[in-house]
Amino acid sequence: MAIAIQESQPASVVVVEDEGLIAQDIQAVLEQLGYRVSGLASSGVEALELASLSTADLVLMDIKIHGDIDGIETAEKIRQLFRVPVVYLTAHADTPTVDRAKVTEPFGYIVKPFTRSDIKVAIEMALTRHRLQQHLEEQEAWFSTILRSVGDAVIATDCDGNIKFLNAAAEALTGWRSYDAARRPVSEILRFRDDRGIDQIFNLSLQLNETADAYFQTGTLLGRDGSERLVVGSAAPVRRHEAAEIHGAVVVFRDISDLRKTEQALQETNWILTRSNEHLTQLSYSLSHDLKEPLRNVACYSGLLAKRHGDVLDGSGQEYLKVIVDGCKGMESLLSALLEYHRAGDFDRSAAVSTDSSIAASEALLNLTSAVEESRAVIHVGELPKVLSHPSALLQVFQSLIGNALRYKGEQRLEVQLSASREGPHWHFLIEDNGLGFPSDQAEFIFGLFKKAHGRNQSGSGVGLATCRRLIERYGGQIWAESVEGRGAKFHFTVPMIEPLTVA
Repeated sequence: MAIAIQESQPASVVVVEDEGLIAQDIQAVLEQLGYRVSGLASSGVEALELASLSTADLVLMDIKIHGDIDGIETAEKIRQLFRVPVVYLTAHADTPTVDRAKVTEPFGYIVKPFTRSDIKVAIEMALTRHRLQQHLEEQEAWFSTILRSVGDAVIATDCDGNIKFLNAAAEALTGWRSYDAARRPVSEILRFRDDRGIDQIFNLSLQLNETADAYFQTGTLLGRDGSERLVVGSAAPVRRHEAAEIHGAVVVFRDISDLRKTEQALQETNWILTRSNEHLTQLSYSLSHDLKEPLRNVACYSGLLAKRHGDVLDGSGQEYLKVIVDGCKGMESLLSALLEYHRAGDFDRSAAVSTDSSIAASEALLNLTSAVEESRAVIHVGELPKVLSHPSALLQVFQSLIGNALRYKGEQRLEVQLSASREGPHWHFLIEDNGLGFPSDQAEFIFGLFKKAHGRNQSGSGVGLATCRRLIERYGGQIWAESVEGRGAKFHFTVPMIEPLTVA
């Protein structure tokens, strides 16, 4: 398939020349060179009319033309109104005329008589310079819009440290309008007070001469209206080239007063929370100790009552005593679980050590020997790695998760599989069983304190999984579960890696 390539249109030129024959000769030369002549004018009025009606890319302007305004005045109006580049094509090159012409910022100046090469070079250079100027103006407009709209305060200075520009944010922080601050020393606009209450002079030029980038961390900015704001910012020199002399500087800063207040509020809140947690932990320890003793007494005397006076109690009375004893044991177990939950928050992550998870798993299974034998469960343990943890914490997690599998076994013989695999900077542990499982919509619910997937009638305190989550997250890991009710459960958790798994 052929692809059509659109060629650029030839540049359009307006010729302003009061001699008709010369104007026609210039038109013929331009057309031979490949340009398009969009009109001929002999006076300033005609030239302005052509510039307004046509899409001229350039104007070739004679200086001596008909009418009340000469070519120089006409060129100035064209530049102001239409921003079309002008190249003078004239026989006049005396100093007063050239000086007047320079004020209009022409894009070229050709003295008659001229050659085809002279006019070709002058026009191409003028068009190229105009395109570059348009690009620069566009870039400047973008930068100006960005600087004026950014949230940070921006101040630009010249090489002597005098103000050239303030954006809206800088005006708001300093209290100075850009036109009021212009040409004033930056030290007059940026006035600071240190933590000791001493006013500081911001000597920008000195700092920029000493280092490539001057930087001030924080300080209290004194506004023109006497207001005070905590700010942080930096200053950098403006150079045309990396090793060139400094032409100015840009200072950027922002108000962090609200941020500092928020930080202080957070610190205060954290302190309050820390104190509350300490009090809560102390309360938990106290309740665990103080409540266990009366519970033991109730259980003990209930047992004695049943032993010594059980013959005078009917079946209902003996059943009531059994409920009392079982309730005491359950409450004591719950208090112990709560104590373990609060202790889980005391583990110091920074004091974690290299822990062999295979040893922790073996100890957990040893503690669960009776439950494993009673349920006739088969436990498969794969090769396990060393991780970053406390041995007792990892032991507690294994024991709780495997214990759950034993507690919620189904009709078929229970099988539990414990394995580990690498996952980024962590080891990913999986404990999978073929037990009762739980509804999939309770996968997050069961990690809550006192939450049970199978209801309150099931054994267990409802604290074990919450404790596991607290322990795992303490070491920067994660724990989660997945299940389909009646098809077993999978419990996952991650622990930071110490060394790769070694395979024989």
